[in-house]
Amino acid sequence: LDEKKIKFSSDLTKTSGLVVNGDEFRLQQAFSNLISNAIKYNHFGGSVIVESRISSDESDVLVTVSDSGFGIPHEYQSKVFQPFNRLAHEHGTIEGSGIGLSLSEQLIKAMQGEIQFTSVEDVGSHFTIRLPIAASALENDRPQEEITAIDLSGQRVLYIEDNKTNFLILKAWLNKQGTTAVDNGVNAANGLQLAEQNPYDVIFLDLGLPDRSGFDIIDELKALQPSTPIIALTADGSEISRERADGLAVHQFLTKPIDFMLVAETLSSLKRKS
Repeated sequence: LDEKKIKFSSDLTKTSGLVVNGDEFRLQQAFSNLISNAIKYNHFGGSVIVESRISSDESDVLVTVSDSGFGIPHEYQSKVFQPFNRLAHEHGTIEGSGIGLSLSEQLIKAMQGEIQFTSVEDVGSHFTIRLPIAASALENDRPQEEITAIDLSGQRVLYIEDNKTNFLILKAWLNKQGTTAVDNGVNAANGLQLAEQNPYDVIFLDLGLPDRSGFDIIDELKALQPSTPIIALTADGSEISRERADGLAVHQFLTKPIDFMLVAETLSSLKRKS
């Protein structure tokens, strides 16, 4: 970086807290290869930017490595992931075997991901790694294999939650269980609107919403969907909060970070009763 005066910046805040399916060592190796290439095949004083975002269908994390470098000539772009192909740099002064991109693609594919790219000669390249969001509880140390699987085929779920990361974690797990849809009410007003418009099999409700307390809308949700069970979620596991939730007759009161074993047990109990 210093030798070529490359400006390097990164912004991974949009996916902060999310966990992806993959091996840490393989991921480091794949990203190291992409960033190394972005620096190696760059102009003096160029730039390298690493950014992350969530896919439009909210099932994957996308990490893009962009550079303002030499770019890849159009006639070589179909050979980008071929091993030992240095893409017209064979006789240049840049060292390398040409195996980095091929290896990165193999590593990412082994983790059920993919690499895509766009490139314009003398303008630069954008390499994007796409990896599925893991259905795990992040801070929860319970191994994934211990989490009970449950068949939720055909079920429609509403999760009223303003924290996007929390929503995506639960959604990823529910999708693995076969749910038809998992809708996100981003605040109390939006959650009530969705409950008025759509029938749901279960409602997950964050009690710490920004516009109104989750406690305050429980009765309204019940009026809109009398037979739909409500599972309350909160970071406040105090006895006072628990008693208040019990007084409003929610089906279950769960604390964050989510314990998916308890979620599975709760949903299994609901299925047996139905």
